[in-house]
Amino acid sequence: MTTALDLINDACAHIGEYATDTALSDSDAQLCLRALQRMLDSWANEKLVVYSTSEESFSTVASTTRYTSASLSSGRPVKIEGMFVRSDDVDYPIALVPREVYDSFTTKSTTGMPEYCYVNPAMTLTMDLYPTPDAVYTVYVRSRRVLASGLALATSISVPPGYELAIVTNLSIAIAPMFGGAVKPETAEAARSSKAALKLTNYTPGLMRNPFVTRDAGATILTGDW
Repeated sequence: MTTALDLINDACAHIGEYATDTALSDSDAQLCLRALQRMLDSWANEKLVVYSTSEESFSTVASTTRYTSASLSSGRPVKIEGMFVRSDDVDYPIALVPREVYDSFTTKSTTGMPEYCYVNPAMTLTMDLYPTPDAVYTVYVRSRRVLASGLALATSISVPPGYELAIVTNLSIAIAPMFGGAVKPETAEAARSSKAALKLTNYTPGLMRNPFVTRDAGATILTGDW
């Protein structure tokens, strides 16, 4: 099993800062570990680098509109990709809408099964449901998260094929300035091509859809990517 330290050692070897007879000092290893975590955090914002979305759920409380990322067992995600309510083994989609659409719902006291959600991507992410739940519902949330978080040097990292090469070569580029090392052209090319290959593998064509959908009598809401 590959550990974070294995990836760091391999990245350092690419810039001539590691060999089997000259192990990294603990302070240098910790410096590289922080660089690794920052890089993976950054990659989480690039949708096509993340190979899957996680699915979690939370229960609503009657007459409560707003829920925070604390409701999710894994805490705050990078981004919420989709939501739905499951009731009696039937899934009902919840449309993610921007603030201006949520604000257009003039009667926030309307209650029922949630059909829309405004996600405020603040540090403490909030989810405002509409209509306000009138009972306990199970809301399922699909979200994008960091590939690995809370890393220690001994943390085992398991990723699909192709990810280790992309992580090692791109990390070598990230840490090279810290050590005054040089990045070889072949390493830079491997970093670029391996990351591009991940994006190609993870790419999923979008579905064609009618940009307008009527969810309630007399209410037409623009859906799709906001």
